[in-house]
Amino acid sequence: MLPNWMTIPALTGAFKSLMVLKLEDLPCCTKLPDALCRLPSLKTLAIINAPAIKCVGFEFQQAASPWAAGRGGGIVDTSTIAFPNLTSLCLQGLCEWEQWDWEDDMTASACAMAMPVLEELIIYNCKLNRLPPGLANSKRHASRKLFLYGLTNLTCVENFPSLLELDMFDCLELKRISGLSRLHRIRIVRCPNVEVLEGVLSLDSLLLEEATMEALPRYLRDVTPRYLELGCNKKLYESIYSDSTCERDKIRHIGKHDINCIK
Repeated sequence: MLPNWMTIPALTGAFKSLMVLKLEDLPCCTKLPDALCRLPSLKTLAIINAPAIKCVGFEFQQAASPWAAGRGGGIVDTSTIAFPNLTSLCLQGLCEWEQWDWEDDMTASACAMAMPVLEELIIYNCKLNRLPPGLANSKRHASRKLFLYGLTNLTCVENFPSLLELDMFDCLELKRISGLSRLHRIRIVRCPNVEVLEGVLSLDSLLLEEATMEALPRYLRDVTPRYLELGCNKKLYESIYSDSTCERDKIRHIGKHDINCIK
């Protein structure tokens, strides 16, 4: 059972200086605690192994009613902002998690939205099929790192204009990555169904590793990273270096690349 101060907002005042919080092994917890978003100094939050959670509701990242903070550029009361100083959020082992309800008010100022200074989000092993619109808000200028591991139902990652680093590992249904105009580094590992990688105009480094690839993806013709690291099976590896195929033409425009044979 979670302590009362995590679920009753009026009790969070005693923990106003708390900066780091890790909650681990919550087998009977069916919802994330509502009051955590009111901790004014919290910078790092990790929630690990909560297998009974299926939905993260809007109340997790809503400290007050949606109309309470900063609409139309007015003065923002920081006490109504959810997670006002949170910079790193890790959600790991929520293996039945399917839905994240988060619709930010697009008319609110950037500093009035939930998690306004979030820089890093890490998610491991869940059933989410989409990332919430509130997370991809175009006014979210602080987001720098997004690391997604084992999101087996996720189909796309789109429209994170400030993102610099992206990891996609074992996302088996992922098909589309787009609208990441400032992205510098991306790693795509064991995501066999990615068909689209576009809108990555600032890309510097691309790691692509997939043992089941029979041919290099077409999108490689249209991206221009400075460096490409490629891991593929022996058959494709040999095909890339063969004069009888056009596989190498897909990456010839990339100045530096390393190609490795993996099992």
